[in-house]
Amino acid sequence: MEGFFLSKNGPSVGTNGFILDGKTKVVIRNFQKDILTVQRGETTPTFKSDSHLIADQATFFLNTYKKVTGNGEDLPVAITCKIGNKNYLLCIENNLVILKESELPKVITSETSEFIFYKRNSFSEATVFEPSVMSGFYLACSEDGRDLILKPYYGDKSDKTAEITVAMLAFKGTKKRTSHYLQNSNKDFLIALPEESIATFESKNPETDEKAVFYLTTYRDTSPANSLPVVISCQVNKKNYLLCARKDSVILKQSELPEEIPTKTSEFIFYMINFSHGDNGFRFESSVNVESGKFCLAWNHEDPRKKLILKPYRKEETDETMRFLLIEKS
Repeated sequence: MEGFFLSKNGPSVGTNGFILDGKTKVVIRNFQKDILTVQRGETTPTFKSDSHLIADQATFFLNTYKKVTGNGEDLPVAITCKIGNKNYLLCIENNLVILKESELPKVITSETSEFIFYKRNSFSEATVFEPSVMSGFYLACSEDGRDLILKPYYGDKSDKTAEITVAMLAFKGTKKRTSHYLQNSNKDFLIALPEESIATFESKNPETDEKAVFYLTTYRDTSPANSLPVVISCQVNKKNYLLCARKDSVILKQSELPEEIPTKTSEFIFYMINFSHGDNGFRFESSVNVESGKFCLAWNHEDPRKKLILKPYRKEETDETMRFLLIEKS
């Protein structure tokens, strides 16, 4: 029987199979830029938009293998994910793409495996993943962009469902968290109103109200910019809330702080930038709405409740409603 011969020091070269070589945390997207994820208790991965992802979503990894009999033009890989403390392998079974709870083997002693795919470059920035057990097929998404499926590969450049892209993680949390009162240019303080899912500015003493305390948690950007990515959160009645950007509005969303954020745009991430040169104030630029322009946290003079909102940022204008002072909580 052909295969590997194992020694005390690990696998020795036999005649066929694969040896695990490396592992990278990744984000997998379809042609609509939705992200591959899976809900707890389910075995079928689906694509969802950034705004529908939750903090404890599945984390995906691209695991590379070395082929024993020559390198070849294509890279053998396995796609795995972690949900909570459980590990899953992306597998092909009965022509379906499913997840199986299993640890990733370091050694595979055959030339084909239900979870080995050949990673190939395509006509665009997308990647083609061909199952080793089903030559001539590839991973794709359904026409509605929701499901991860198998399709015959014809090399059709007009087939958008074939555009599966893989990118490294975008943001990773740090342990640096500071508590502040946030004051606007009118000297009002930001107050959390989780019962209405909003935050408003009020002229009151912030030291007497836990709803006035906001926490800034910094994140590391894997593609560093000239600004500091932060998540702004608060705690009210022992529940944690995050400031969340939604189009031109800002809401409070009950959620724990995500350890990692797999997208370059996130409803939770704001870039903290000096308001102007030599100014001790800051503006907070949302990481979403990038294609339609930059939006920043602000408030409206004409709103009697002075709700926290998002406003378009224009470089040629000085908009004081976007200016915030951070007063450190003693």
